[in-house]
Amino acid sequence: MQKKMLNDQDKQLEEIEGIVKAINYENQNFGDEATLQNRMLVNLDRDIDKTTDKMVKVDNKLKRLIASSNHWCIWVIIIIEFIILIILLVT
Repeated sequence: MQKKMLNDQDKQLEEIEGIVKAINYENQNFGDEATLQNRMLVNLDRDIDKTTDKMVKVDNKLKRLIASSNHWCIWVIIIIEFIILIILLVT
């Protein structure tokens, strides 16, 4: 009777050992995946910072261009384009 109980306990311990090994394997895979995704996030963050810097430079250039442009000239061009549009629609 005790021998049967010991055999049953050995079988249960072997099952537990298999489960623990499987969990350990999954944990290693999870760690590898987390490391890979962290590297990808660092690269993405660096690329976003570069793009943000470029956008700030372009925005500053655009602001300087708008500030230095002649608004009267822009209105004349808009009016001329509007007249051309009307002529094209009428014909």
